[in-house]
Amino acid sequence: MKIEYYTKYIKVYIAPYADNKLIENLENSIEWLSNKLSIQLRGRIPFYQKKISEYEKYRGYVNEDMFYILSSFSEIFLISRIVEQLQKHDSKEFIETLKKIVKGNNFRGESENDTARNFIFELLIASDFQENNFYIDLSTKTDIVVFEPNILIECKRIQSEKKLIERINEGINQINDRNTGEYNGIVFIDISELIDISKRIIIQVPLENTLTLLTNLIDTDLIVDKIIDTLDLEVKNKIFDDMNKINNLIKNKKVTIVLVCNFLGFHHGLVKEDLIIGQRFYTFGSNAKDILDKMYLVNI
Repeated sequence: MKIEYYTKYIKVYIAPYADNKLIENLENSIEWLSNKLSIQLRGRIPFYQKKISEYEKYRGYVNEDMFYILSSFSEIFLISRIVEQLQKHDSKEFIETLKKIVKGNNFRGESENDTARNFIFELLIASDFQENNFYIDLSTKTDIVVFEPNILIECKRIQSEKKLIERINEGINQINDRNTGEYNGIVFIDISELIDISKRIIIQVPLENTLTLLTNLIDTDLIVDKIIDTLDLEVKNKIFDDMNKINNLIKNKKVTIVLVCNFLGFHHGLVKEDLIIGQRFYTFGSNAKDILDKMYLVNI
């Protein structure tokens, strides 16, 4: 069974400030979160705001400070996207999940205990369905329920290659336990922690370890193409031995497996600067192909 590939990326226009609404939109999302949860936001979100406020100070530098500033843009932008797409949902379960995503570590990989990002991943997938006008329910034991077409969705994150098959099998079993027969299933697995390039920002100027050199790239799409080439090779090397196991797990089942890998790029242009926030999807199974085509074949 062949793997289907999808790429989704958003070009976030971050400089110069005077010509965009990014900061205003982020602040509005944070205000909505604070009001909705009836709490003063502490920890990671104020940390991101502080880092973002330093952008002009470090603009033009390629160093660790800029790495954390750009990472903060990405983190808070994704939370803002969740708010934008899902704020009409009002179930008790959804509100409890929102409370969890504003906590946790500032960045991925800081510790093995990072449950906040489990819920962020779940809500980002829900946001993709909401954005494409699917009716979704976030109030059940299943992570996401989609109606018309009927789909049960489970979302998992892994930090170890050894957990890949275990988590896929866990998601399939959860779907089977809750499926009365009229639903297809999708298990989304975030494998970003396994992939080296997902822990970097790809930019046009060099910095060892955190920012990787790309030369002669003057277009955002070309940066994305280069990232994808590297990403696909890394993912293939990581999961090659598990491909047959994955296909065997979904054989004769109405379940699709989607491995998700995050990436960041930075287009450092002469006039404006774009942060590229992207995901690469590797899908096993064809039951959800039409749905995934609708969601991920067009970039924002």
